[in-house]
Amino acid sequence: PRRLRLTTAIDTLLLLGTAVVMAAWLLERPILYSPSAPVMSWFTAFSLFIMVAVRQARLHLETWPMVLSLAMTGLVLGGNVASIVMLAVSPPEVWASFPNLVLTSMMTSAGLVIFCFYDLVIALRETPRSAFIMDDLLIHLALVPGGLSLLGYLLGNPTYLSVHADPRVGISLLEMGFLGLYATAAVVSN
Repeated sequence: PRRLRLTTAIDTLLLLGTAVVMAAWLLERPILYSPSAPVMSWFTAFSLFIMVAVRQARLHLETWPMVLSLAMTGLVLGGNVASIVMLAVSPPEVWASFPNLVLTSMMTSAGLVIFCFYDLVIALRETPRSAFIMDDLLIHLALVPGGLSLLGYLLGNPTYLSVHADPRVGISLLEMGFLGLYATAAVVSN
């Protein structure tokens, strides 16, 4: 019960935080916006919102179908893979033609994709019977993009922040905090 309460408290903070970020984008007043530094995108906040809502539904609703968890997690996973592909194949001039649109960086999307794989493993697995547990590996891998980005902030290296043509596209400190909280709640709930 204590772990469930802690997970719920962290997830409530994440749900409120991501909802505030999405509302700020809809009101055209993004939080911590800077034209020359990474900004948390609306899509990142939406992805985290869905992932947290699915986890809370899985933990609190006995009638929550596993298929719905898989479908919603797959939706976030597919959207972030599509974001990575879009950034990889489209020229930066295309992004520049939409000045009010801030894309989710490849590093952020990679972290979210790995978190989605983690959630899928948690939803599908039986009780583990070995010391090597796949979800432990995935949760550590999901933190790598954020860790590299934090190193980028400390060293002043924009490549580690996943910043290239548009300086707003990258991992912001706000995103790192949200992803860190998501990982913390995932570890506590598991």
